[in-house]
Amino acid sequence: MSQPTTSTSSSLPPPPRKQSPTRASGVRLPKPLENANYQTKINLMFANHIMFNPMYCKTCSTNEHILEDRSEGNFVCTKCGCVISRLIDFENNDWRDFDEDKPSNSRVGNSTLEENEDVLIINESRVLGTRIKPDSSKLIKLGKMNIENEFLSEIFKQVTSIVVDQFKLESRYTFKIKELLKEIYSENRRTFNNKTRNQCLAACLFCGLKSEGIGKTLKEFCVILHVSKEEISKWVSIIQKNPKTKELIKTKDYNSPQAFVEDFCKKLHLPPSAISKIKDLVDKAIQSDLLSGKSPSTVAAACLFYFISTSTDQKVTSLQIGEQEIEGATSITSNTFKNALDSIITVFKKQ
Repeated sequence: MSQPTTSTSSSLPPPPRKQSPTRASGVRLPKPLENANYQTKINLMFANHIMFNPMYCKTCSTNEHILEDRSEGNFVCTKCGCVISRLIDFENNDWRDFDEDKPSNSRVGNSTLEENEDVLIINESRVLGTRIKPDSSKLIKLGKMNIENEFLSEIFKQVTSIVVDQFKLESRYTFKIKELLKEIYSENRRTFNNKTRNQCLAACLFCGLKSEGIGKTLKEFCVILHVSKEEISKWVSIIQKNPKTKELIKTKDYNSPQAFVEDFCKKLHLPPSAISKIKDLVDKAIQSDLLSGKSPSTVAAACLFYFISTSTDQKVTSLQIGEQEIEGATSITSNTFKNALDSIITVFKKQ
């Protein structure tokens, strides 16, 4: 009895059916060759829509301020601080090209940073925050150099704010002050803290501006930085005793009363002709030994008071400047510059 033969074709899968064209909402989608810019237009439409663009801040309604935080793998809006996307990992972080086989922080291999006492070893975590772990593979150098640069950068910003914004001076006057701060900080790093920082800053501003021919009194810096006159004087003596800082401030205008004349006259709104005459009086006064023990600011204030009290110029007399106005502009009491005035009058009578 013969068995029925089975067709081999029944065990094979059926031939693939030709798929019909894809349709969306009854409209035939164009082929790539028919419209090459179709996908680009769709991508642009999605990029400008909040629903389809993951790198779009819903709070700010823009993607201009989106930056990648590589330490956490997040995308953050720098304008409002909102975290747009979290824990994103890219393929190029794990990809390695053996044609250029060099170790780096994002590849397998030894770290490029040398391990020393100023290195903190922290664990790279995929959650918010990091844990300190001694046997981790990621090294971040937060040594003395970085801490020093961060500390100095904050003081330098404060110097620019005081000199440029408050005193209305040019930015070139900040260069010597920053050099003084850098040198003093390197020599007295252990004594620096939030309290002594303003004291040293006031002393460097006082000495640096005086060396540039711009006289400012200690009382001005006492008011601006909220420190006492004795504390500033302590750091001024340190600057004057240090050989490197002493060389920086060693100029002909450092201890000259003329450095204070122009500043005092600007505060009192005196005309340029009056400034030149007061400077001539200062030149005559400093030639005598009678004023050797007086400070430069006191000599300048005394010459200023002498000129205003004896001047017949209508531009000067119309300002009606008295002892109180001079005290406010010079931060020197009337008794102090009047005592110096007696010596100045004696010098002028001899000449």
